[in-house]
Amino acid sequence: MKNRQTGLNQEVSSAKSGISPRSGRRIEQYGNTSKKPHDWRTREDPFTEVW
Repeated sequence: MKNRQTGLNQEVSSAKSGISPRSGRRIEQYGNTSKKPHDWRTREDPFTEVW
């Protein structure tokens, strides 16, 4: 959100970035916390016996 660093308010900066103001506040407060892929299985693999 470079617009925020140039002095624009939260809502205008978020609108120019194409995100919601709530997301802009979250990103500004916590940094970019995008979801990371997990490395564990959520269910048992049905092809373990076949493969």
